[in-house]
Amino acid sequence: MIRIEALEKTLPKEWRRTVRDHPLLAAAAGAVVGVYLGRNHGRQLLAAIVSSGLAFGAESVRGALGLPGARPER
Repeated sequence: MIRIEALEKTLPKEWRRTVRDHPLLAAAAGAVVGVYLGRNHGRQLLAAIVSSGLAFGAESVRGALGLPGARPER
């Protein structure tokens, strides 16, 4: 099973327990929400994902080249 800890930590404890107890119901609900968002807000979501990816890529290149503006390494 794939686990995303950052996402799990954002959910209330009751939701986490429900998702663990009923994984197929949770996956079906996620698919329904995804279809709804895709149909009604698809272009906006795609634009947000692309712009976030480009910003991350530019920041990574800046960091690799040692240019200012890059986030400091942790």
